[in-house]
Amino acid sequence: MIKSRLKLRVLSLALGGVMRKLFVGVTALAWCCAAVSAHAADQRAVPLKAPPVPIATWSGFYLGLDAGFQSTRTDLTLISIATVGGVLGPQTIPPGGATTLPYDGTGARLGAFGGYNWQASPQWVFGAEADFGWTDNKTTLNGVAIPAFFCCANIGHSSYVQTNWDASVRGRAGFLVTPTFMVYLTGGVAWQRFETNSSCGAPFCAPVPPPGVTFVPFSITNAFTKTGYTVGGGIETMLWPNWFLRASYRYAEFGTVSFDVTNAVTGGVAAGTTLITSTMDLKLRTHTASFGVAYKFGESAATAYAADRSAMPVKGPIYKAPPAPPVSWTGFYLGLDVGLRSTHTDVITTSALENGVPRDFTNFATEEPLNKTSIRFGSYAGYNWHAAPLWVVGIEVDAGWAERDATLPGFPFSPGFNTSGIAIDGLSVKTTWDASARGRIGYLLSPTVLGYVTGGAAWLHYDVTSACPGLCALPIFALGPFIISNSATRTGWTVGGGFEALLWSRWFARGEYRYADFGTESFTTVRTGTLGLITSVVDNFDVKIRTHTFKFGLAYKFTD
Repeated sequence: MIKSRLKLRVLSLALGGVMRKLFVGVTALAWCCAAVSAHAADQRAVPLKAPPVPIATWSGFYLGLDAGFQSTRTDLTLISIATVGGVLGPQTIPPGGATTLPYDGTGARLGAFGGYNWQASPQWVFGAEADFGWTDNKTTLNGVAIPAFFCCANIGHSSYVQTNWDASVRGRAGFLVTPTFMVYLTGGVAWQRFETNSSCGAPFCAPVPPPGVTFVPFSITNAFTKTGYTVGGGIETMLWPNWFLRASYRYAEFGTVSFDVTNAVTGGVAAGTTLITSTMDLKLRTHTASFGVAYKFGESAATAYAADRSAMPVKGPIYKAPPAPPVSWTGFYLGLDVGLRSTHTDVITTSALENGVPRDFTNFATEEPLNKTSIRFGSYAGYNWHAAPLWVVGIEVDAGWAERDATLPGFPFSPGFNTSGIAIDGLSVKTTWDASARGRIGYLLSPTVLGYVTGGAAWLHYDVTSACPGLCALPIFALGPFIISNSATRTGWTVGGGFEALLWSRWFARGEYRYADFGTESFTTVRTGTLGLITSVVDNFDVKIRTHTFKFGLAYKFTD
């Protein structure tokens, strides 16, 4: 029994030692696990991501160059005519005369700009900018020296309005859609230099021996620099550190300037000289669209990061993040756009018959411009193929609507043929829808900015209207119908280019310009009557149209 108890005691002590060792071992393991867990928790507290991506800073001075086009909307109005002298009697403006004529036009523009941006917050940028540009934009009306006065379509008459340099000083307010892409509004003071000219030649202004009548001078030019206002906006994206690419549009209005044109009339049966002074008003507005590239002085995105040491991790190792996956431009996309369409239209008389007899157009001005600029709304769709790391090719179709009439008052028929000078008479061309199917080739200026060129087939629909309720209702004519309209859908070609910027994974913004040529369409109007000297008129003329289109777009790509 004693031995049994002794054995139990020894066994109990042994088990106790084992249990103590086991407890100590478990406690030590638990402590080690806790230490490892605590260490791991401390390790998790250290940022494992890469240091903050350098923040692009927009603050600083910048200088840039731009190129684009400027369209003018110009109205020249005859206010009054005064005569001094006795060779000719008093001159008056005929009641209902076409006293206002359009001198709208479009020309290429080159410019430079500079300014200062202040990035007031992560998403807002404010600044000031000045710019200067040059354009040789000249619109000439042939056969017209002064609206509603001597507007006999004689080739010796002409008048033009020409713009050359412009400048502005503006404020800017921009919103950063992404850290490297900004949309902005701008507005301020603008200046425009322009001139107007009135010229006349034979038979009215050529030297004529007595007792003939001679008008001098043969050419009168007036030049002005007007101050006005300008408003607009655009998009701007970073290409590389310190380099920016932009697409912009601005509207400017310069009010009305009044001026006089004085001709001296000499000769005739009466001695002396008659001075004829015409007072006119010129109203000018401009649309300017351009692409620009600018360099910002001072810190770039990289130096901005280096200067902001507070953005650096405070402790622990720095773990390099894996490289960002490359952006794929491949896929179908659909977008909407808004912009301008400026038409350059020439109407050319080819032939005419009066009572079956061909009209002689010798010494008559048979060609006139009918230009106009209008807001265009459209949509586009296409497919891109990311063919190489830096190259993207694709196809695209688009359609747009921009309805605008361009009218020549006082021209009931085509140019040079029975010009009336009556305001309710007029020849007009109205453009409506356009469309295109094109190829595209793009080069990645940066991983998120694509510069591209595009070209292909284009279509344009327009209406041509000849209205003569003034001239055709006269007893000597009495022709009808008063209004004749024709329409055409022309096929042409288009070329252009632009840039596209990735905003988010599937969203892209763009700025684009395209030129299109739709060739020439021939039209014929036929009017008949039973009264007067002329009982039938057949007018044949051509319409030639080219367009300049500038637009901003936003598209969604359906695949990543």
